[in-house]
This record gives sequence, structure tokens and C-alpha cells, in this order.
Amino acid sequence: MNPHKKKKVASSLTSKGFREQPKKDHHYYQFYYKGQKCPIWTKISHGGGTSIDVGILIQMARQVKLENRDFENLILCPFKEADYIALLLRGKHISDEPN
Repeated sequence: MNPHKKKKVASSLTSKGFREQPKKDHHYYQFYYKGQKCPIWTKISHGGGTSIDVGILIQMARQVKLENRDFENLILCPFKEADYIALLLRGKHISDEPN
């Protein structure tokens, strides 16, 4: 995995079902599925330059329930929202069952 620009990561997250929730210290990204808030989230710091280093990207991958290579594919966009949802369903991180 390589460092990535914060704007690229943020854009990729929001195009895959995450909604930005700005806070004072970080930009939080919460995942929504079928209009419902899911317990899957990550955050990007306001400070620290324009790029996110590899160590933080690895932590973000864990937070959004992905392997490192899958998270990089999510950022670089060969991974679509439907692919991400399929992985979350397979891993039982989200459910298609009504609440």
C-alpha cells in the first residue's frame, strides 16, 4: 500500500456509501446501507499535511472491515460500492435482513 492524498481517500469513501460527518478534530465517515447507519466508520485528520501515510491507511482499512489490498482498491476505484457491500455482507458486517 502507498500513501494517498486525503482528498482522494475522502472522495472514494463518499462514492462508496460513506457520508461525511465533520467534527472539530477530524472528518468522520460513516457507512450507510439502504438508508440505515451502519457501525462502520473511519476518520481523516484535519491536520498533518495533504497525504495519509501507510500506517494510518492500514488502520482505516481495519475500521472499514477490509484487507489492506481491498482498501487500496476502494481508494483507487476499481472497487465499486456494490463490491464493497458484497464483502460486508459476506463477512456479516451488515445484513440484508430487515430490522
